[in-house]
Amino acid sequence: MTIKDLVKKYKSDEDFRNKIGLYSGAGTSLVFALVQLYGGIRYQSTWFTAFAVYYIVLAVVKFYLARSVGKKGKSGWKVFRTAGLVMTVLNLALVVMISILIANPSIALHKYSAVITAVTAVWTLGSAALTVYDAIKTWKKNDPVALADRLVQLITATVSILILQTSLIASITTPEIETATSYIEEFGSIAMVPEEISGWFTDLFQKLATSNSITGVLVGVFSSGMTVYMIAKGTAEGKKQKKLKPHGSESS
Repeated sequence: MTIKDLVKKYKSDEDFRNKIGLYSGAGTSLVFALVQLYGGIRYQSTWFTAFAVYYIVLAVVKFYLARSVGKKGKSGWKVFRTAGLVMTVLNLALVVMISILIANPSIALHKYSAVITAVTAVWTLGSAALTVYDAIKTWKKNDPVALADRLVQLITATVSILILQTSLIASITTPEIETATSYIEEFGSIAMVPEEISGWFTDLFQKLATSNSITGVLVGVFSSGMTVYMIAKGTAEGKKQKKLKPHGSESS
């Protein structure tokens, strides 16, 4: 098959387009996971290493969905439900990590690479924009595998926002925060700046870790809701297809 034939097939065959998109998305997720894994190991961060493992499992889910492209009816909704179940297990791990972050905010505050943070920013912003667009476009279609991918992408996008925030804050290392705070206090005393103002800046630095916890809770609630929806919808649609089976045939 020539390149021209592949381009023609890509334009005319929706399943082929979905398969290409899913495989490329899975590959990109795996690369991103390896970058995070390198950063986690390099900077001895349990927080970012755990998220790297999270993204590796996500890549496996996307490869599974890519292999399932074209399945419709009961088979398709079974794939949808299976993806929801796997995401539920991942979400439980995510909730545990967020709980640890709330109990010990300093777990995500340490020296970290500005380069990896920049990669995370590009990935997060690009992924979020494409995800919202694709989810709206796919929602109206009766394609459970494609819909499962878009919902997984929505969950991934919110988790990426949490990783980006913790990366940005972690790139401002704890020693730098302490140095900046001391400079602010010293400047405030020399310039006779009111203590309320210098204290405000000091409190701002100290509350960075707290903001991680707040974002973590929001991400945990959203991802939990999405996984519950996937399991419930997959189960309901599967039962509906089972009732309709005597009157029609199932596509797979």
